[in-house]
Amino acid sequence: MATRAFRQSLTVFVMALAALAQPAPAPRPTPALPWNSGALSASETITTRVREVNVVFSVTDRRGRFVPDLERKDIAVFDNDTTPPSLAYFLKHDDLPLHVALVIDLSDSIHEQFGFEQKSAALFLEQVLRPASDAALVIGFNHRPIMQQGMTHDPATLAAGLARLKVGGTTALFDAVEFACAQLADEAQPSLARRVVVLITDGQDTASRGNLKSAINAALQTGTVIFGVNTAPGSTEGEPVLKRLAGATGGVVFPGRGLPQLAKAFHGIEGQVRSQYALGYKPPGWNADRSFHKIRVAARRRGLRIHHRTGYFAVD
Repeated sequence: MATRAFRQSLTVFVMALAALAQPAPAPRPTPALPWNSGALSASETITTRVREVNVVFSVTDRRGRFVPDLERKDIAVFDNDTTPPSLAYFLKHDDLPLHVALVIDLSDSIHEQFGFEQKSAALFLEQVLRPASDAALVIGFNHRPIMQQGMTHDPATLAAGLARLKVGGTTALFDAVEFACAQLADEAQPSLARRVVVLITDGQDTASRGNLKSAINAALQTGTVIFGVNTAPGSTEGEPVLKRLAGATGGVVFPGRGLPQLAKAFHGIEGQVRSQYALGYKPPGWNADRSFHKIRVAARRRGLRIHHRTGYFAVD
């Protein structure tokens, strides 16, 4: 039903945009609602676990359809090719709060469709967030990341933050990803909240102090899944960058040039986050030596593909 409602809302949205000769005035800024961790009381039993690896993942079948009925017995987990003695937990998406960082490119290159991006993103957040447990924040970036709206569970406040974004400047893509991951890690209550970055950009970086490797490492270290919405027309040199960011963290890149593609992209991301699972385990032979550990989650049921981050760094 949520998917059907999302499609219907997008259809109405497209028709409304086509009918308007002038863009609607931006909503007046409203103060952010205070972040109330009490809203997450349904998940208060989830606590911080020392030296425990948390893995958020999604599963698709041969046709690319999401698999909603996976059980613990259907998977095998490997840490550097070694099987942990047991799983500490195995949870479906309904059992976990969702924290989203909506990260939007403000550079001059995206000016043409920026209004569509703002309104589509606001509709996406309204559809995907569950007010009792989920929350989001809004970050814009040009030569630096800008926190436009801090973490809140109120869609109207998030829409107001999106409306305040202004286009102009160069592009510090990698710095924005690192900043978003840090914000999600700081805000996560409880510790097992699913962390997702929705990155709307053409994939070009012209101003970052960091690089692609540091951005990926930030996502891996904080357990953040990155979904890319590529706003560039056709294939560009930014596309491989977005694919590496998403692929390393368990996410996907969607084309997002023009309103129809944007609608389809946000619908695809909604399907992903509504079909996520999470598991946790204590790594065998733990040693906090800052080495990189490869994670592999394999399906015991035939014909399934599991999407998850590639690994983590062994630090306390």
